[in-house]
Amino acid sequence: MTQQDPIRIQFRNDLGAHSLAQTFEPYSYDYVEGYSTKREGATHFLLLRVANESDFALFASACRFHPAVVDFRAITEEEFWRAPENSVKRMVV
Repeated sequence: MTQQDPIRIQFRNDLGAHSLAQTFEPYSYDYVEGYSTKREGATHFLLLRVANESDFALFASACRFHPAVVDFRAITEEEFWRAPENSVKRMVV
């Protein structure tokens, strides 16, 4: 059963968020089935589609323990779609 998890990742600053964006590209994790992402300044918003809770926990752990990340939290899907954006990238698998 696939689940969709909206999350917000806050980096230390805009430059860090921009330069580390590829580190947190969900397609680089084989357990991610699909996603939408937005970025504004130092904040990345993700709507992440994974198969189960343990897959989400793996991604969350990678984010939480990265030294450039200052905050990682779940948000609602409504908050994701209302979030301001510089760009939206979508991947459908």
